[in-house]
Amino acid sequence: MRRISLLAILIMVSILVCGCIQTPAKPAAPTSAPPEITPVQVTSATPVHKQIDCSAWKTDRSVILKCNGGNDASSLKALRVQIDNQNGQVVKRTLGDPVVGNEYEFPYTVTPDPVTINVVGVFSDGTEQTVLLKYF
Repeated sequence: MRRISLLAILIMVSILVCGCIQTPAKPAAPTSAPPEITPVQVTSATPVHKQIDCSAWKTDRSVILKCNGGNDASSLKALRVQIDNQNGQVVKRTLGDPVVGNEYEFPYTVTPDPVTINVVGVFSDGTEQTVLLKYF
């Protein structure tokens, strides 16, 4: 029994000595305060819808486009017109500074065979928007 007591005391002293001679642990590095959060101002990503009234029709020898006006007609700078024909031919024209009420004629040398007319309005603020897409 004496040996067990002596052995237990020896183990306890060894544990104490080992704990005392170890190098001390490094202190934790100080953390900086988190940066102050400033809210970001959100801008609207919704595009502004422009209002222009255009119409198109075909005659015996041409396709006619007319810009009838609308709330944003004063800011209209150009009309980009694309006419797709049944034979695969594509007619592209740009009408600069279109005048409200004027008719713009796209003549054909044969009977017109348009499938669609797509008119894109270009506005003074840089906005481009389809203002007419018609299937004949």
